[in-house]
Order: sequence, then structure tokens, then C-alpha cells
Amino acid sequence: TYHLNTKRKSVEDKIRPTAAPSSAFVHQPLRPITFTRDPYLTPLNPQPPPFTYTSKLTEERIKNLHFGPDDFINVEERNLLLHVLKLRSDAIAFDKQDKRFLSEDIAPPFVINTIPHTPWTDFTPTYPKADRSNAIALLKDQIRDGDLEYSESPYVTSHFFVKKKDNSLRLIIDMRSANSFTIRDANIPPYLPDYVDGFVGRVCYGLGDLLSFFDQLRLHPDSRLLTAIRTPLGLLQKTGLPQGGTNSPAVAQRVSDHVGGDDVPEHIVPFIDDFGVKGPKSHYDNVCMPGTSIRKWVYEYAVTLERFLFRIESAHLVVSGAKFIVITDELDITGIKVGFNGKRPDPSKIDKLQAWENPCSSQSSLRGFLGIANFLRPFIPNFATIDAPLRQLVGKKWKWSPEASKAMVELKKAALGHNFLGVIDYHSDADLVLSVDSSQIAAGFVLYQQFSAPKGKVIILYDSIAMTEVEQRYSQPKLELCGVYKPIRKLRYHLIGARFILEVDAMSLKQMINSPDVTNAAMIRWIAHLKDYDFTIRHIAGKTHIIPDGLSRAHFNNPQEADPWPDSSHIHASNNNKLDAPSIELPHT
Repeated sequence: TYHLNTKRKSVEDKIRPTAAPSSAFVHQPLRPITFTRDPYLTPLNPQPPPFTYTSKLTEERIKNLHFGPDDFINVEERNLLLHVLKLRSDAIAFDKQDKRFLSEDIAPPFVINTIPHTPWTDFTPTYPKADRSNAIALLKDQIRDGDLEYSESPYVTSHFFVKKKDNSLRLIIDMRSANSFTIRDANIPPYLPDYVDGFVGRVCYGLGDLLSFFDQLRLHPDSRLLTAIRTPLGLLQKTGLPQGGTNSPAVAQRVSDHVGGDDVPEHIVPFIDDFGVKGPKSHYDNVCMPGTSIRKWVYEYAVTLERFLFRIESAHLVVSGAKFIVITDELDITGIKVGFNGKRPDPSKIDKLQAWENPCSSQSSLRGFLGIANFLRPFIPNFATIDAPLRQLVGKKWKWSPEASKAMVELKKAALGHNFLGVIDYHSDADLVLSVDSSQIAAGFVLYQQFSAPKGKVIILYDSIAMTEVEQRYSQPKLELCGVYKPIRKLRYHLIGARFILEVDAMSLKQMINSPDVTNAAMIRWIAHLKDYDFTIRHIAGKTHIIPDGLSRAHFNNPQEADPWPDSSHIHASNNNKLDAPSIELPHT
């Protein structure tokens, strides 16, 4: 599996770009890619010739490529995928000498648009004696590879080196001075929860990490001056997009989307420099292509993989061969493993939770533990009840208790459940159901989709919202209506435009919503909001309405007023384990 990282600076370290326009602003549209053939006319034959090694695709390099778990594909299928790599070997690079640059037929070197300013001279750090020779060697390598060049710039930008996991050095150019004068590019990468959910339900995946992608995107000579650094080798400047540039991710994402073309987002989904490649949605009963042992779903994936590499090659870019995931059954994206059966937490997150000290030695340690635990919250039933003794210690006088130790043990045990969660299938005729139960403590709810056998009930998400002190004093009818309004408003991102069933155990709600006869201003507003959704109400007897009931009666500290509009929506999830609804206790998120 492959882990896609999205680490960012802390808020206090970020320098915000200016939103002010400039008369000198340079518009940089991307031109169409010239293909030597229609990307959708595949050259792949289901019966390719036996693979032979080449000067680029050597035996050693092939051994280090990722082909998924053992026995995931057979010998013929592996040969087919190797044939794809051989056809598109120009799109793969195993070292910096094979790096290419985005074709200038697509875009000329990029300009960093700035407002008028005076050149700056940032602090230049002294190289540590122990690492000085390694740092100079890295600078020489980057000059040789064309990533750095000698400069006559009036600017001096700060820089430093950080050690990678293998103890080699990485050059970091501190672009904060330049960023403060840069005109903002408002383009952003995909919304991460949607990006993750978009991969769920595919039989296989691939992932191409573009090799030093920012260096493959040439920087205009005038803008290179902004990146100049003082070094023992003299004044040097970047030739490609600087990684610390405030607009560099926006430019890179735009190029990636452009290269992906019509395959985005159904078959290829770029996230800056990472291209996720999606396989089919079905195994097709593992039927094979005629005259071969190559399964149909593997062949379809190979066609998509070839088309992805063909697009990369046609743009004159390269993916990193060392990081290339040729095929796998799961992808690891920001700590969530996605696969055919749904989503689950990365085991490394669970391992970190299991290894945490108990009792916690300080507030800081407790907050760290709860931070990891909250990441796993959607996968842990009854989370809010379990972690209550721990939350009571946050922000208060520190006094560890036996109840807190017990809560840590129970959370660690619950995290080992490995529940699969999934996403809504908006193209299916399966009923989408929001089941809600309200009490004076909270509104507990679960969103699920009811498929026919063998898939059965798929849980999309579970959550709960605490009632405020004012709401706890509502009359029962007003409390029930508030308890329906708050979950629907919170899930509007998932429910607007979709037809769903609202399950409740209060018969009066149906009459109240369908034929309102109320004079309370707040209730009138809530009902008016609910009219924007397409749903029918289904009454469930209280004794069988168990799924959300545990949530609505758990004590926790996340009260939300009914009237204000919430700032965020939730990652949705589902469960393919075919658990009966009454057997699942649901936590709040």
C-alpha cells in the first residue's frame, strides 16, 4: 500500500499571499496536449509477448516494483502489466537523470505573479560542520540535474536542509518573503474526504508519484530570481517551481488535472503530484479473456494504466519508478485504507494507539492519545461513551483516575475491531435511510443504505449531536423536531438532491412536518428547512429503534445550537460486515 502525505506548515508559520490584483499579472493558460493517437484506442493485446528486460526496466528494478499482495495476480497478468510498462517506459524514471520537463507546447515556464516590492535579503544560515560536505554535494547534484543554476539575482532567500528517513539531506528554500508579495492563485487540490471516498469499491488500484514534480514544471527566468540562495558555491536559484511557493501546489494541481484529461475523476484522480489509478468496480466473476488466464478485470485495469502512462508521456512528464504502485488491492490515503469492501483505518494508526502510555503522564500526552483516537472515531462503536472519562480531564485540573485508565484500555481494545466503512452509492436504487432518535441529552443518528442480498445493509456514517441547555428544556414535540432538524442540516452535503427515508420513533413528527400547524418561530424555520429535502418518513417502534438510541442517551460535551449553520460536513462511511442494526452501538463524531 502507499501512503499519501499532506503535511503542512503550522498556522503561525504560514505567510498568506495577497489577493490584490496587479496590472502586471501574467495569465498562464494551459494548451491542449498533442497525442500521437487517441488515448482511448488501446494498443494492448490480451496475449502480449513475453516480457524481456531493458536498460531501464532491469531485473533489479522490476523486483522492487509493487505488484500487490502475493497471489493477487497470476503470471500471465503480471506479464501483461510488465508489457504496459515496456510500452510506456518513457513515462517512468528511476533516477533524476531520466527526469523530464513539462512540454512547452502545453505551457511556457511559469511566472510567479507579484505585487510591486523591494528585493529582500533573508538570513543565510551557516552550514553545520558535520553535514557541510553532504550539503555541498547535494547542491552540486542539483546543479548537474538542472534543478539549480547560478544566479545574478538581487534577492537573497533563506534556505536550510532537513534529514530524510535515510539520513540523506533535502534542500528547503524558505519562500515566506516571496509569498508575502505573491498574488494568490485560488486553485486547490481535491477535497480530501471526497478524494478518499472516490476510491472505495474498486477491485484494484495503481498509483504514480511524479518524480520531483515541481522540478518538472519550469519556472520563468524572471521568477527564478525570487528563489536565489547564498551557498558555499555562490548565489544559486531554482529552475523549477519552489516547493515552499504559496502558489506552487495550485499550479501543480492545475497541470495534473489537465494531464488527466477526460479520465478525471472516473479512472484517474490526481492529488498534486500523486495520480491514483482506479480499476473496475466488478470482478466479473473472475471470467478470463478468451484464450488466456488473464481475468477481464485485470485486462481492463491494464488498459487504464497504459492510458494513464500515455498521458504522462505525452505531456513529457515522468513518474517515479521507485515509488510506482503498478497494481494493488488497497491504497493508503492519509491513514485510511480504501479497497473493494470499503474503508478501514491504517493498522499503523492502531499500533500507535496500542503503544501509548497508560496512564498518561501529562495533559499533552492525553491530548496526543485523544488526537489519534479521534482519527479512529468513525470506526469505533460507542466511542463517546468509552472516552468520556478522558475528555473530562482535558482542560481541567490534572488528576488521573482509575476510570481514565479503564477508558484507555477499552478504547485500545475497541480500535482493534477493524470495522469496514463505505460510501453512498447515489446511482443505486437501494434505499438511503437516516435513522434518528432524540432525547434531552442528544440527537443520535445513523445513515445507511439498504441493498438486496448478499450486500445487505451498508452503514454510511453514525454520529450524534448533544442538546444545549436551552434545548434540553424544550417540550417533547419541539425536542423531537429539533432532533430531526439538526442531523439533516449537518448531513446536508450528503442528502441534498438525494431521496431518502427518515426513520423516527415519534409518530407526531410525520404530521408536524407534512402538515405543520405550529406557531413557534424556531419550529417554523426548522420545518421550512426540511422542506428543501426529498424524503419520506417511516415510523419505527421505540423498542426496535436501537441503533441511534444509544447515542441519544450518552453523555458528552458537543452541544450545538439548532439555529446556527454548521461550518463543516462529515466524512461518510459504511459497513460491509452485514451486522444487524440492533447489535451496533453508535458513537458520536
